[in-house]
Order: sequence, then C-alpha cells, then structure tokens
Amino acid sequence: MPTQDLVDISILISQLDSSGENREKAKQRILALAVDVVPHLIKAIASDNARIAYAVVELLGQLSDDRSIPSLINTLTTNNPLVGSAT
Repeated sequence: MPTQDLVDISILISQLDSSGENREKAKQRILALAVDVVPHLIKAIASDNARIAYAVVELLGQLSDDRSIPSLINTLTTNNPLVGSAT
C-alpha cells in the first residue's frame, strides 16, 4: 500500500472523533477501502479515544473480516463501557 494511502487512512481514522457529517463521511470512505483498511482498524481499536474506538468496532463489524474477530472479542472486556457496548 502506498505511503499516501497510509496517511489517508490515519487521517480518516482520526476523523472518527468528529461529529455529524464529517464522521459519517470518514466512515463511508473507510468502508470503501474494505480489506485494505482492516489491519489499520485492528490497530486503531486500541485507541485511547473512546469515540474512535467505538467507531472502529462498528466499522469492523460492518466489514465482517475474520481477521478482526480476536480484537473484537477483546473489546468485550474493555474498561470503557462505550466501546464494549458497540460489540
């Protein structure tokens, strides 16, 4: 994956902390990347930012990629109720 794409993915993930239309646009662009973005979302699920982590859990669920299952299971034991409620 080209470096520019990695930067764009990082920017999109950080935009998950936005509200309203910006957040939804970021989600749609991430979903359009599908398989290419899954490893980055798996890393982002551990974000200290609960809004980002919650959105990442939702996105991984929508992508239904088996690689995300262990990370999603781990979120069930998180101390953050917001993130745990997304699973």
